[in-house]
Amino acid sequence: MDELREVARYAVGSAQDVLPVFEQVRPEGARPRAAIDAAKHAAAAAAAADDPAVGLRRVEEEAQRATPTLVDILRRYPPAPTGKSRVSILMKHLDTTLRTR
Repeated sequence: MDELREVARYAVGSAQDVLPVFEQVRPEGARPRAAIDAAKHAAAAAAAADDPAVGLRRVEEEAQRATPTLVDILRRYPPAPTGKSRVSILMKHLDTTLRTR
């Protein structure tokens, strides 16, 4: 898994370096930037799987992105269930963080 992350990190870095050139020629082409962003998010998620602190930081970052409208919508639904898996714990933390804003 570490080797795959290293290859992905290299690929994203290389793509980011040439992205401005592509966007100058094809300013309407949004797919390359979207692909790079998706790769970054996937890499962050993979890192979060290995390091609990990374997962919590990502939850806090995502909580900051939530708009008041999103939080209002979330509050219409039951709270996230408590679970034992890493994903369940992070989901519950995000849910609680947003609901107490």
